[in-house]
Amino acid sequence: MDLDIKYTHQRTNGLVMKYNDLENGKYRNPILFADYSDPDVIRVGDTFYMTASSFNYTPGLPILVSKDLVNWKLVNYALENIGQERYRIPRHSEGVWAPAIRYHEGMFYIYYGMPDEGFYVVRSKDPLGKWEEPVCILEGKGLIDSCPFWDEDGRAYVIHGYAKSRIGFKSILGIFEMSPDGLKAISEDHFIFDGNDPAHPALTIEGPKVYKRNGFYYIWAPAGGVRQGYQVVLRSRDIRGPYEIKTVMEQGDTIINGPHQGGLVDTINGDEWFIHFQDRGLYGRICHLQPVSWRGDWPVVGSPKNAKADHEKTDLIDDNISVGEPVYEWNMPNCEVLNDSDLNSYFPDFGECEIYELPDNIFCKNELSDFQEHEAKGNFGHEAAGVRASDRFINGEIGLCWQWMGDHDESFAGQVRDSEGNIQDGLRLFCQNPSGDEQPTIWRSANVLTQKLVYPVFEAKAELDATGLKDGDRAGVVMTGGQYVTAFIERRDDDYFICVANSQGPDDKKDENRISSFSIATIDSIRDMNQIVGELYFRLRFTYENRSFDSQQLYFQDVNSPMFGENPCLTIELGIKDANGNIQYKDLGVNFTPSDHTWVGAKLGIYALGSGRPNTGFSEAGKDCSDHSNAQCGYVDLRSIEVREL
Repeated sequence: MDLDIKYTHQRTNGLVMKYNDLENGKYRNPILFADYSDPDVIRVGDTFYMTASSFNYTPGLPILVSKDLVNWKLVNYALENIGQERYRIPRHSEGVWAPAIRYHEGMFYIYYGMPDEGFYVVRSKDPLGKWEEPVCILEGKGLIDSCPFWDEDGRAYVIHGYAKSRIGFKSILGIFEMSPDGLKAISEDHFIFDGNDPAHPALTIEGPKVYKRNGFYYIWAPAGGVRQGYQVVLRSRDIRGPYEIKTVMEQGDTIINGPHQGGLVDTINGDEWFIHFQDRGLYGRICHLQPVSWRGDWPVVGSPKNAKADHEKTDLIDDNISVGEPVYEWNMPNCEVLNDSDLNSYFPDFGECEIYELPDNIFCKNELSDFQEHEAKGNFGHEAAGVRASDRFINGEIGLCWQWMGDHDESFAGQVRDSEGNIQDGLRLFCQNPSGDEQPTIWRSANVLTQKLVYPVFEAKAELDATGLKDGDRAGVVMTGGQYVTAFIERRDDDYFICVANSQGPDDKKDENRISSFSIATIDSIRDMNQIVGELYFRLRFTYENRSFDSQQLYFQDVNSPMFGENPCLTIELGIKDANGNIQYKDLGVNFTPSDHTWVGAKLGIYALGSGRPNTGFSEAGKDCSDHSNAQCGYVDLRSIEVREL
């Protein structure tokens, strides 16, 4: 399977989320209801580019683009695979943490920390094209949240945080100098700010982003913890400090818990904005947009509170300078290109940039989804901006909404072909066992294809052809979180069984418990079995029972106070066509509400696993399966995934 995604954006159908762009000159938060954790953003010319953490999922380092900071579209990934042996088995919540994206001298850079390995960088002259392989600029455990900075004198630095779980301490920021090309550390690492110091406390300060303005070096950083934290800014005349500190945004009187960690950016007309995340528990960390104003060379983020904070988190430099709080609705950013707009400018940095032309119609607001274009396939409505959930796998291509659970290779999936060898729409998942375990589990299988949740409540329907399964193979759907639940079809003893299982235990000892299992023959013993399993459906519904409210009420909430005091619940049904071609659904008895898993929100997944054939996948035997005519591997053909908001 060709995983080069340079042109995939031409069919990703990133549509305007009805919630965020009010189309009356105003927008509403959140701008992206999807788990884009630790976002960072830059402007090059009149285009904005965003990336985010991807942890153990591949491809990683998503590239989203926008012309107005509100409507975003996922167009690429900068990292095909993490590229280290141990990530062939998912290392949950490890991997790629808190990236920083920058543009410098004609090159796009993304720096990221891997808490067990060190700091890495990828770069490209074309952000929508293929990025270079990652380069380690500094090895070491506990090094996270790296942000580069090129100064006017040509010297370059990285400012970063530390992970206590690996290095034994936290709440400290460090700095080292790197080569001007940004590919190698050239000095020792030094502390520049200690948030444990009672003179200027900022516990759990991390995720720094560095800027320069009016002769000051500014470090924007979150503090206080992921769920209930706040945003601070440090400033100094010397990049090595000492730094003053001020709280610039906190929850205040709003319901947006922990508004912090993100990136500062300006428009081509000079207005400044801040994109940050909010931890929404099972939904992950969703993205908000705040206006930025300046008072006395200090920023105020969001709507000014005009009052001194009533806590001792930081020393406020001036009692008359307010702290901001998140906005709910606000005027759209002024991104109109005027006659005097400098299309060769970029932020943050110094100098001029090249002008990058994006593909035509990439931001088409009234673009139709695949399923609207083909009414016979369904008539589902608009999907969330930039993150498509539905997929017909046109010509066997995987949409950008999908990520594998670990490092992947071509043996995991391939194209569906008819009897004459012609490529069909759909995706063939081969029944691999890359973990090598005698009885593989979803948790340890990199060949699970996942996507973020993009609606608070939704219905998802997967259509599949399971006639290619071999004895011991299984294929199905899963919803993951701290634990997971799965419904699947399994072939054993020349019969097909529908099974439900859930996970149990901690990460390092997680196993699966089968809740139910029944033969398909108990549902329909008359028709040919291949005809039945050749057109199966799994329907997942994630919502509240007896709901009587609009789903838009679920977008802007405090994670600590969900509606009705609880989160939605997942049910799964099996669908089989009757003799008249109508789909008849059977409830599989699932009643499941996921939690987030450490730093990652819940996800939907599809998969095909083999058992009794350890060490397939990432092997010569596994690669043989990518040949559709090879009989060694079992497989399942996914016809489509349809997702709609409820």
